[in-house]
Amino acid sequence: DFSVNGTAGAHLLATVGASRRNFLSTTVSDFDVYVSLTADQLATGDFLAGGLTARYVDSDNLYSAQVRFTTANEIQVVIIKRVSAIETILGTYTSGFTFVASTYYRMRFRLKGTSLKAKVWLATTTETPEWQVSVADSSLVSPQFLGFRSIAGSGNTNVNPSILYDDYAVVSPQLFTVTRSINGVVKAHSLDDSLQRGGPLLAGRHDLAARPRRRRPGDARRRQHALPQPLLREVERLQHGGGARPRRLD
Repeated sequence: DFSVNGTAGAHLLATVGASRRNFLSTTVSDFDVYVSLTADQLATGDFLAGGLTARYVDSDNLYSAQVRFTTANEIQVVIIKRVSAIETILGTYTSGFTFVASTYYRMRFRLKGTSLKAKVWLATTTETPEWQVSVADSSLVSPQFLGFRSIAGSGNTNVNPSILYDDYAVVSPQLFTVTRSINGVVKAHSLDDSLQRGGPLLAGRHDLAARPRRRRPGDARRRQHALPQPLLREVERLQHGGGARPRRLD
């Protein structure tokens, strides 16, 4: 029921109502995840679904954002929760797409605190800016696992359909290495403290050097001191109301 074909991973749904799942362990509970997915058949009898999961504890306790391929060839985005084996639909959205078998659709699922958001778009086009489903729920808090989940509705009559997955990406959180105290300054931070810069990032040195210098009072006078003294006295006389009558300068 689990395979790869050289370009994608697949869940074979040979039994209706029985989910297929793959997971990665994690220590974080908030995330932002993408995946491209499709079904290799048009749904008959009942929907075919695949999608992303998070805060997965076991098959009976999890959040999932699903793409459902319906018998009307519609594409729905559904956020569900399963708590103690009881499944609840938290939100749903029917897109304007007509499903074409084996055509990939891109999905994004974001969970932060009690906020769960999901959206879907054609994988060959630009990501839609709006979240299509946005709900709040606080039932599950454990980070344990995130991954994929596929299922065929209980009335589905397809013969051995598959849900295929490609281009999985976890864009948040990202892990990186910090080298501390390069400048010799040591400052303690508590676990989970939010760290921010004390000021804005500056452009490169060449940009700063190219910026025009602000003129300050006295600049003109300092430049005038380079003039011959007789001409400088005449300029100062005119600036102080000495009249504009021409005079010969020696």
